Amino acid sequence: MPARRQHQKRRYVNRNRQWGARQNTFSISMKSAVPIVLGVVVLMGYLMCVHMRDAVQDEIMREESRAFRLQEELQRENANWAKARTPQTLAVALAAHGVAMALPRSSQRVAMAGRVSLPATPAATVYAANR
Repeated sequence: MPARRQHQKRRYVNRNRQWGARQNTFSISMKSAVPIVLGVVVLMGYLMCVHMRDAVQDEIMREESRAFRLQEELQRENANWAKARTPQTLAVALAAHGVAMALPRSSQRVAMAGRVSLPATPAATVYAANR
């Protein structure tokens, strides 16, 4: 004989219960829920604005400190460059590379005159002359 099929147990549902009747639930009226939800939305918006403001403030502080460090580095590099351009430092650097150079004599100096953009005249065509 084949085994009997067992029926699944159905959950008890009270079909006579009215739609608006409470059954182990917590409910509030719509008039009370709307201000609460709006209050939560406003609070969340305020917290997001505060968070974004703090993030921007932190980024500004990071960029200001970076700008300050870069300004200090620029001042150091300018001081090093000014120190490297002194005649004594140039002479030491040239000697270190084995280059024998000296400053030009006054007869070897070249003075520039005129501009290329001027029309061609005999005086304007001379761009360099020994003085």
